[in-house]
This record gives sequence, C-alpha cells and structure tokens, in this order.
Amino acid sequence: MLERLAEQEPEQRVQHLCDAAQEWHAVGADDRARELFEKAIGAQGHAVRDERAAYARFLGEVGDTARAHEVLETLWRSRDLDGSAYYDAGTVCGEQLGDPKAALRWYTSGIIRLAGPDANGSSNDVWIELLMGARRSVRAQLGEPADEWDELWDTSVRNVQEREQTRGASASPYRRPGHRHGERVPNVPGRNDPCSCGSGVKYKRCCAVG
Repeated sequence: MLERLAEQEPEQRVQHLCDAAQEWHAVGADDRARELFEKAIGAQGHAVRDERAAYARFLGEVGDTARAHEVLETLWRSRDLDGSAYYDAGTVCGEQLGDPKAALRWYTSGIIRLAGPDANGSSNDVWIELLMGARRSVRAQLGEPADEWDELWDTSVRNVQEREQTRGASASPYRRPGHRHGERVPNVPGRNDPCSCGSGVKYKRCCAVG
C-alpha cells in the first residue's frame, strides 16, 4: 500500500518510501527495506524526519556501519538540515554506531545552526532544548567537565523542578507513578527523543511509562 502511495502521491514519495522501508524492516525483510531507503535518499524532497538519518539508523541496526558512516557523511555536508536531522544523526552515532564523540559533534553543530543568525525563530526552540539535553548527557558519558551550555541546561532543569514543586503535583497522563515533582513533561516528545523532564533517558523509557 505505502509503495503504491509513493507512486500516486509524488509530493509525499520520500515519506511513503521511508514508512514502507520501516515496515519491511520490522518483519525482517531487510533487503527490501534497504532498497526502499536507497530510493528514498535518491528521490526529490524529504520526509518529516530526514530520510538519510533514518536510513543510517537502519544500517546501524543491521550492522552495515560502513554504509551508515557514508550516509551520515553525506548528511553532514547538506545545507538543508533541520533540528530533527541533527538530533537523529547524533542518536544514530551514539546508539547504533557507538561513537559518542561523533554524536557530540552533531548535537553541538545543531545547536549552533538553530540558534545562529539564520535561525527560524521559535520553531527551533523545541529542538534546541532536545539537543541541549542530549549534548549534556553525552558530555557526561565522556567524562567532560560541565561547560557554559551544560550549566545553562542544568539551571533550566532545576528551575522547572522548583516551579513544579511550588505548584505541587498535578494530575498528568505523562507522569509515571511515583515521579518526583518537577519531572512532568510539558511538551510530549517523540518516543525515541530524550524525555523533557531532563533525565537524559528516552521518553518511552521515562515519563511515557505507566
């Protein structure tokens, strides 16, 4: 169905190809998934979450790290990246490829790009927040001392916690039972994104539980 839609809806072709590839991968048909991903990265346009980062994640999961690095290098040279591309590429480097230093490069570059003079205003704020949290987590993993950005992130997390403690616990479908005050998720992130409570853990394993 999705592959037919890719032909019938050319403006959504890349997204449909990526979705179809993910479905084939989920049932173990990785050769077919690879074929569709290759079509997606060669097509005009982009998916909602960058198709090259999605393909690199797939390649890491199936063990083709050499091709994953090639795809990420092509992505790095692009000039049309949004916040999700920087975040997803960093996640692939850190989780699938076991390269936290490369992940740190992606997160840091994403923050600089999104917060720079050519930034697209408030639309980037959520991604800057996610990138800051991911960067903080990776730097701690690498044993690096906190820098100015890390301190800014830590201060932001503490401020949220203090405001929540002042308000008291309020019912929320995004708070797991037993959560401390200050860990409620104000904006629900994607399941594989860092939880907005500041824990550094993926949302699906943190506030989404329960």
